[in-house]
Amino acid sequence: METGVDRVGQQATARAGGSASLPAELVLGATPVLKEPRLQGGRLFWLEQRPAERGRTTLRMRGRQGEELDLTPELDLRSRLHGYGGGVYCVAAGVAVVVAEGGRSLWRLDLPGAPGSEPPAAPVRLTPEQATGDGESSLFGDGLIDLGRQRWIGVCEQDGRDRLVAVPLSGGSPRVLWESPDFCGYAVLSPADSHLAWVSWRQPCMPWDRSQLWLGRFDARGDLVDTRSIGGSAPGDAQAISVFQPLWAGTDLVVANDRSGWWNLELLEGAEVLPAAAAPQWRPLLPMQAEFGMPQWVYGMRTTAWDGGRLVAACCRDGRWELGALVARGDDAGDVCADVGDEVGSGAAGNGRAPAPTASGSAPGLASAGALAGSLYWQP
Repeated sequence: METGVDRVGQQATARAGGSASLPAELVLGATPVLKEPRLQGGRLFWLEQRPAERGRTTLRMRGRQGEELDLTPELDLRSRLHGYGGGVYCVAAGVAVVVAEGGRSLWRLDLPGAPGSEPPAAPVRLTPEQATGDGESSLFGDGLIDLGRQRWIGVCEQDGRDRLVAVPLSGGSPRVLWESPDFCGYAVLSPADSHLAWVSWRQPCMPWDRSQLWLGRFDARGDLVDTRSIGGSAPGDAQAISVFQPLWAGTDLVVANDRSGWWNLELLEGAEVLPAAAAPQWRPLLPMQAEFGMPQWVYGMRTTAWDGGRLVAACCRDGRWELGALVARGDDAGDVCADVGDEVGSGAAGNGRAPAPTASGSAPGLASAGALAGSLYWQP
């Protein structure tokens, strides 16, 4: 695939006279930024921020046959949650939800089917319109699609405080599911749609200082019940612990936890069927001097994905990011991960593959690594 970065590079080389140095204004004004790639149903989605369009961010899709579509040509996808934003889209089978108008609105996208079928339908507004500059505006972001209940679940910030809310895919006002003392996000829905896990943190701590992992169960009305903290730490606890990116791996729950001094992956077996009164028993998956987490300045950050059969993860070791699969001992695989450069962004896996936006000494772009190409062992 020839990406926008490739085309920009060719144009810049021609304009600069082949091997001549590139003008700074050309480089800074032409190169798009690629963010938050995800695989869903064999299709690749990503955000593309375009300097040539005054920084407008749009959602792109590459279909199963390699065809590419701009899904939001009329929208600028952006969130201002906590002032930093992130997490402006989510996808499920046949539908996506995006955040626009600086986080003040949610929009539904009905995704096209087979190549050559009808063009993408116009986005449908889900939330009531809010006045620009209204100090009481609600800001949305960092959501997921609950297909079984036909709703979007995500963060709504209002008056400096976060809430987990649900918005019908048919449109309507947000319904509060859980109120945070201060901040929350990174929610993930269990495979059976029965439980939700998420992260919260409280002032004066930043999420990489102290944060808590929460678990709740949905009742028949779709409300969260039996909510409780199952990991991490709050201000005042004896040990400062932070957690990063909860993830469902079947009925088990995985999270990066820094209680060892490194953001290492830990597993809670059977979290989806864990009795409300049972104490969580976390097990380290891969103790090593490497980071499977990142400082959470923005929403949408990911380093680990479940491809349906194994964990695909990126870790930073000795200043370099590596991408590989965590496999049980005894499988035919080495212990060296694919090297993906100096920086790696969020990604989601499927069918043994994981996409990631990368940056190294050359131009940034989207990399796709096979999960079987390199492996990390977890402890039995």
